[in-house]
Amino acid sequence: MRVVNWFRNIIGRIFSKPYAVAPWNGDAVFDERLSIDQSFGLEIVNDDKTPMEFVVAVLTQCVHLNDRDATEAMLRIHFNGRARFGRMTEAGGRALVEHINQQSAEFGWPLSCSLCDGQETASPGPPSKEDIQRHRKQH
Repeated sequence: MRVVNWFRNIIGRIFSKPYAVAPWNGDAVFDERLSIDQSFGLEIVNDDKTPMEFVVAVLTQCVHLNDRDATEAMLRIHFNGRARFGRMTEAGGRALVEHINQQSAEFGWPLSCSLCDGQETASPGPPSKEDIQRHRKQH
């Protein structure tokens, strides 16, 4: 029950304070038809200062995830230290990384976003109950 309440608290915080992140209006850069060895992935790294709400806003506005997927991805970033997304061309990926890093700088958050090799784009699933409990004990 405590885990459920903790999760509800996180979800409440995420949707109660929206960030006006500029949406990514560039070409659709994610293309799963690209071969793994010819593609690049977007990597977002966790830090101790960027609010979870801002990370969700970036994921919804720039990576075009729905609210639920963005929240799960934010938790992956938080608990696993990083998450990687999709396959894209190098040019499209660099433009998207620049856009996300610019948005982070405008809001004053140190969110780290970079381009990674397409062979490394797999991310583990959402955090387990054990991960959540371990996190609660540490904080």
